Amino acid sequence: MKTPLTWTLLFLRQFGIIAYIALGIVQRIGAKMLKYDSRIRVLLVLSDLFATFISIILTYWIRVDLLESTPFVAPFLHDITVYLWTIPFVCVLWVCIFSAKGLYRPRRGISRMGEFREIVRAITFGVIIIMAASFLRKFDYSRLIVLSFWVCNIVITGAFRAIIRHSQRKWMLKGHGKSSVIVVGTGETARLIIDRMRRAQDLGYEIVGIVDDDKSLNENENVMGVPFLGYTEYLPEIIKKYEAKEVFFAKPNMNHEQMLNTVASCEETGASFRIASDLFEIVTGKTEIDNVADTPIIDLTGPRIGLWRRMSKDIMDFCLATVFLIISLPFWALISLAIKLDTKGPIFFKQRRVGEKGKEFTIYKFRTMFYDVDTFEHSPTHKMDERITRVGKALRRTSLDELPQLLNVLKRHMSLVGPRPEMPFIVAQYDKWQRKRLDLKPGITGLWQVLGRKNLPLEQNLQYDFYYIKNRTTLMDLVILLKTIKVVIIGKGAY
Repeated sequence: MKTPLTWTLLFLRQFGIIAYIALGIVQRIGAKMLKYDSRIRVLLVLSDLFATFISIILTYWIRVDLLESTPFVAPFLHDITVYLWTIPFVCVLWVCIFSAKGLYRPRRGISRMGEFREIVRAITFGVIIIMAASFLRKFDYSRLIVLSFWVCNIVITGAFRAIIRHSQRKWMLKGHGKSSVIVVGTGETARLIIDRMRRAQDLGYEIVGIVDDDKSLNENENVMGVPFLGYTEYLPEIIKKYEAKEVFFAKPNMNHEQMLNTVASCEETGASFRIASDLFEIVTGKTEIDNVADTPIIDLTGPRIGLWRRMSKDIMDFCLATVFLIISLPFWALISLAIKLDTKGPIFFKQRRVGEKGKEFTIYKFRTMFYDVDTFEHSPTHKMDERITRVGKALRRTSLDELPQLLNVLKRHMSLVGPRPEMPFIVAQYDKWQRKRLDLKPGITGLWQVLGRKNLPLEQNLQYDFYYIKNRTTLMDLVILLKTIKVVIIGKGAY
């Protein structure tokens, strides 16, 4: 019969062989096929997997061999194989959570304590999921095991990552993984950033030059010891010419809207954008903050929505929309009859709206206004709007006029939760940065619905949409759907 120590040694040997092969592939093949940041990401994934595996084995050993003999601990009934079977599932779950938390992003200048806090949050969230899953399966797990695993995993993962980050800084000092940088600005903030990058070689930044709107500067003129590359309006061409990987906005007095339009115009370059500021909150949502020259560096690069997130959201939309449609079918018949008896005209209202990637589609609603009203007039802003029919007032107050949009969800034109779908003439007035809200499918409901509905002006709707785009998760979607029910019942902001 194999003891826990024997099982531990056996699995350590097998995992060690796998890790050795994987590291060999990364070192020999990956060095040619993968970029430096990708190799670091692979190394972090392997490190976290190994730390999680060690934590599970170590936790079992502590519980069985160290705590079993103490008078305050009850006898342990589970065999080690029960926990060994969970290793693959826990490892996959951990990688997914760490990835969602941004712990595999190539970040330079992040403090060790900042990364450690993110690790604690990610592991805590994972442990809560495990406990919830065990409760649903009615598995009588050991609370002491879970607590021990939580502590061990935090300590071991943090230690492994500290070693990797220390090694990463040494590799940077040797010139590996350099990131070419363009600094926007010529003031004191820019000087501090440039000086810090020069002194801190372990950050791996290589300054290409400066960009600014100062017309007194000439191209290739040296400013603060680095060449002036041109004016901000030509930034996309400059990025491509010098193959810059990152752009730092070090110009506190730069107009926020101008900055966001500049970022939007450079989207095709593939560069990352950061701002040296501690007050910038527009469109950033859940910011990723590093530190250079004791100045917070906020990542302005748009969120990258992976295939898994898209698939999971599409599956949830299809399933919930189908259920809602089936449940609401009796209302469809009653509402259709009421509309026909109330006024002349069609039952459904159809209108062109702008969806994901700027593609237009036809949105469906129950008609709430008289049939001869101009289709592209602005929506009502008060309850006494003369264009609204008697039945229409009740439908708009309860939002039942939105039910036909479930067909838009099933046709994949819309999502249950997402940015507000707007008419083409409104989207045509967007600035470049405002068109970022078209990166996702529009939704039947969203943050604009649960936080203010039509009481909010367009600018605030945009800010809530950007926050949602930056932070959206399945849990957030479910919370918004539940809050929408409350808002609909009280009829807040519905006209």
